[in-house]
Amino acid sequence: MQICFEYPTIDELGSAICKWMQANGCVPNKENEEELFSTKEAALFLKISLQSLSTYTKEGLLTSHHLKGRVYYKKSELLQSLKKAGPKFIRSI
Repeated sequence: MQICFEYPTIDELGSAICKWMQANGCVPNKENEEELFSTKEAALFLKISLQSLSTYTKEGLLTSHHLKGRVYYKKSELLQSLKKAGPKFIRSI
């Protein structure tokens, strides 16, 4: 009796690994990829001081995210905060 195993090709194996990594959050999908700003970049983007950025975050006007001991802001959330707060937020800038 002889047993035969069928092995995947290198391309099939690579594709399967990539799919698994994306499904488990190891590699960002281009569809879900989000532009992140450091605190300095976020302040420059909003044209405010770092102190104002900190204040707005503490007041809940802006949402920050912590990753490996650093603070980041998602561009889409910064834009959403601007739209949500409207002229009140823009006047305070």
